[in-house]
Amino acid sequence: MLANFAVSNFRNFSERFNFSFETEKHYEFNTDNVQDCIIKHSIAYGHNGCGKSNLGIAILDLTCHINDVNIMHSLKTNYLNGDARKDELAVFEYKFKFGNDIVEYSYGKSDVANTRYEKLVINNELVVSLNRDESEKLFVKLAGTESLRSEI
Repeated sequence: MLANFAVSNFRNFSERFNFSFETEKHYEFNTDNVQDCIIKHSIAYGHNGCGKSNLGIAILDLTCHINDVNIMHSLKTNYLNGDARKDELAVFEYKFKFGNDIVEYSYGKSDVANTRYEKLVINNELVVSLNRDESEKLFVKLAGTESLRSEI
Protein backbone atom coordinates (compact mmCIF):
# COMPACT_ATOMS: atom_id res chain seq x y z
CA MET A 1 0.00 0.00 0.00
CA LEU A 2 1.31 3.49 -0.79
CA ALA A 3 2.51 5.00 2.48
CA ASN A 4 4.30 8.13 1.31
CA PHE A 5 4.86 10.09 -1.89
CA ALA A 6 7.14 13.03 -2.63
CA VAL A 7 7.68 15.04 -5.81
CA SER A 8 9.75 18.05 -6.88
CA ASN A 9 10.36 20.02 -10.09
CA PHE A 10 7.21 18.59 -11.65
CA ARG A 11 4.62 21.01 -13.03
CA ASN A 12 3.66 23.38 -10.17
CA PHE A 13 5.82 21.56 -7.55
CA SER A 14 9.06 23.55 -7.65
CA GLU A 15 10.05 22.57 -4.11
CA ARG A 16 9.86 19.07 -2.66
CA PHE A 17 6.23 18.30 -1.78
CA ASN A 18 5.57 15.36 0.55
CA PHE A 19 2.19 13.62 0.81
CA SER A 20 2.04 11.05 3.59
CA PHE A 21 -0.67 8.45 4.04
CA GLU A 22 0.83 7.26 7.34
CA THR A 23 -0.99 8.08 10.56
CA GLU A 24 -1.00 7.15 14.22
CA LYS A 25 -4.65 8.20 14.55
CA HIS A 26 -7.25 5.46 14.74
CA TYR A 27 -10.17 7.18 12.97
CA GLU A 28 -12.76 5.58 15.26
CA PHE A 29 -15.49 7.24 13.19
CA ASN A 30 -14.33 5.32 10.10
CA THR A 31 -12.24 2.30 11.04
CA ASP A 32 -12.34 0.91 7.48
CA ASN A 33 -10.32 3.93 6.34
CA VAL A 34 -7.08 2.94 8.11
CA GLN A 35 -5.14 -0.29 7.71
CA ASP A 36 -1.80 -0.88 9.45
CA CYS A 37 -1.50 2.86 10.25
CA ILE A 38 -1.94 3.81 6.58
CA ILE A 39 -4.89 5.84 5.33
CA LYS A 40 -6.55 3.83 2.55
CA HIS A 41 -8.92 6.53 1.26
CA SER A 42 -8.38 10.29 1.26
CA ILE A 43 -9.29 13.36 -0.73
CA ALA A 44 -7.34 16.44 -1.68
CA TYR A 45 -9.27 19.68 -1.70
CA GLY A 46 -8.36 23.30 -2.29
CA HIS A 47 -8.80 26.32 -4.51
CA ASN A 48 -8.81 26.00 -8.29
CA GLY A 49 -5.29 25.94 -9.69
CA CYS A 50 -3.56 24.97 -6.44
CA GLY A 51 -2.22 21.64 -7.77
CA LYS A 52 -4.74 18.94 -6.84
CA SER A 53 -4.81 17.46 -10.35
CA ASN A 54 -1.04 17.76 -10.69
CA LEU A 55 -0.63 15.82 -7.43
CA GLY A 56 -2.76 13.00 -8.83
CA ILE A 57 -0.86 13.05 -12.12
CA ALA A 58 2.44 12.99 -10.22
CA ILE A 59 1.40 9.98 -8.13
CA LEU A 60 0.29 8.18 -11.30
CA ASP A 61 3.49 9.06 -13.20
CA LEU A 62 4.78 5.72 -11.97
CA THR A 63 2.23 3.90 -14.13
CA CYS A 64 3.29 5.55 -17.39
CA HIS A 65 6.91 5.25 -16.31
CA ILE A 66 6.88 1.44 -16.05
CA ASN A 67 4.13 0.57 -18.56
CA ASP A 68 3.68 1.21 -22.25
CA VAL A 69 0.67 3.51 -22.06
CA ASN A 70 -0.38 6.58 -23.95
CA ILE A 71 1.02 9.71 -22.33
CA MET A 72 -1.21 12.75 -21.91
CA HIS A 73 -0.34 15.23 -24.66
CA SER A 74 -0.15 18.12 -22.17
CA LEU A 75 2.64 16.35 -20.25
CA LYS A 76 4.87 16.30 -23.30
CA THR A 77 5.19 20.10 -23.30
CA ASN A 78 4.48 20.96 -19.66
CA TYR A 79 6.29 18.32 -17.61
CA LEU A 80 9.02 20.09 -15.64
CA ASN A 81 8.34 22.98 -13.32
CA GLY A 82 8.60 26.30 -15.15
CA ASP A 83 11.27 27.59 -12.74
CA ALA A 84 13.48 24.50 -13.12
CA ARG A 85 16.88 24.88 -14.76
CA LYS A 86 17.50 22.84 -17.90
CA ASP A 87 19.74 20.42 -15.99
CA GLU A 88 17.21 19.82 -13.18
CA LEU A 89 15.06 16.72 -13.08
CA ALA A 90 11.52 16.03 -11.97
CA VAL A 91 12.01 13.76 -8.94
CA PHE A 92 9.47 11.19 -7.74
CA GLU A 93 9.74 9.17 -4.51
CA TYR A 94 7.35 6.37 -3.50
CA LYS A 95 7.27 4.43 -0.25
CA PHE A 96 5.13 1.31 -0.08
CA LYS A 97 4.38 -0.91 2.91
CA PHE A 98 3.48 -4.56 2.44
CA GLY A 99 3.03 -6.10 5.88
CA ASN A 100 6.41 -5.68 7.59
CA ASP A 101 8.25 -4.94 4.34
CA ILE A 102 9.05 -1.44 3.10
CA VAL A 103 9.69 -0.83 -0.60
CA GLU A 104 11.06 2.55 -1.70
CA TYR A 105 11.29 3.47 -5.35
CA SER A 106 12.60 6.78 -6.64
CA TYR A 107 13.53 8.16 -10.03
CA GLY A 108 14.35 11.39 -11.80
CA LYS A 109 13.24 12.37 -15.30
CA SER A 110 14.41 15.13 -17.63
CA ASP A 111 11.07 14.96 -19.45
CA VAL A 112 8.07 12.68 -19.62
CA ALA A 113 9.91 9.99 -21.60
CA ASN A 114 13.52 10.17 -20.35
CA THR A 115 14.42 8.63 -17.01
CA ARG A 116 17.89 9.72 -15.85
CA TYR A 117 18.12 7.61 -12.69
CA GLU A 118 16.18 4.96 -10.78
CA LYS A 119 16.64 3.40 -7.37
CA LEU A 120 14.83 0.53 -5.64
CA VAL A 121 15.35 -0.09 -1.92
CA ILE A 122 13.72 -2.97 -0.04
CA ASN A 123 13.85 -2.97 3.76
CA ASN A 124 16.67 -0.37 3.73
CA GLU A 125 18.79 -2.40 1.32
CA LEU A 126 19.60 -1.05 -2.14
CA VAL A 127 18.66 -3.79 -4.61
CA VAL A 128 18.50 -2.00 -7.99
CA SER A 129 19.95 1.29 -9.18
CA LEU A 130 20.86 2.98 -12.41
CA ASN A 131 22.14 6.51 -12.97
CA ARG A 132 22.48 7.23 -16.69
CA ASP A 133 24.33 10.48 -15.98
CA GLU A 134 27.13 8.56 -14.25
CA SER A 135 27.19 5.18 -16.02
CA GLU A 136 25.24 2.91 -18.32
CA LYS A 137 25.78 0.06 -15.86
CA LEU A 138 22.89 -1.34 -13.86
CA PHE A 139 23.43 -2.32 -10.22
CA VAL A 140 21.30 -5.32 -9.19
CA LYS A 141 21.50 -7.18 -5.90
CA LEU A 142 18.73 -9.76 -6.13
CA ALA A 143 18.91 -13.54 -5.92
CA GLY A 144 18.97 -15.10 -9.37
CA THR A 145 20.37 -12.06 -11.17
CA GLU A 146 24.05 -13.01 -10.97
CA SER A 147 24.26 -13.67 -14.72
CA LEU A 148 22.11 -10.69 -15.69
CA ARG A 149 23.82 -8.38 -18.15
CA SER A 150 24.37 -5.04 -16.38
CA GLU A 151 25.23 -2.83 -19.37
CA ILE A 152 22.19 -0.91 -20.49
